[in-house]
Amino acid sequence: MDTTPPIIVRMYDAYKQIVDITMHMPKRWRYGLVVSIEHTALDCMSELIMAKKAPKQFKAAYLIKASSHLEITTLKLRLVLEHALINETKIFQTQASHAEVGRSLVVGLNRCKVLKSPTVEEESQISF
Repeated sequence: MDTTPPIIVRMYDAYKQIVDITMHMPKRWRYGLVVSIEHTALDCMSELIMAKKAPKQFKAAYLIKASSHLEITTLKLRLVLEHALINETKIFQTQASHAEVGRSLVVGLNRCKVLKSPTVEEESQISF
């Protein structure tokens, strides 16, 4: 039996909150910024579903992509908050939902052994 992982359920709840924000947003912002937030949240959910279906060796890549989409969504929500376009409480609730998804993503990445702490030797070899 195929069950939906809790992280996808949490992301779906966060998406529903974003849709609710869309309904209360002024038209000027609704069709630009907020639609963009919706699309990024859907991309995140898509990557999570791909991670669910992918073989174990590919799960980490999908989770990393989902994490980047989640972070971009969070930044866009912060922009909505900074412009005071909608009730702050709704934005804070949505950001809290995103934080839950982010914590779940970290757990998933740890299970894939992606977020291991580098040793001192490995750290000295890292350069940007």
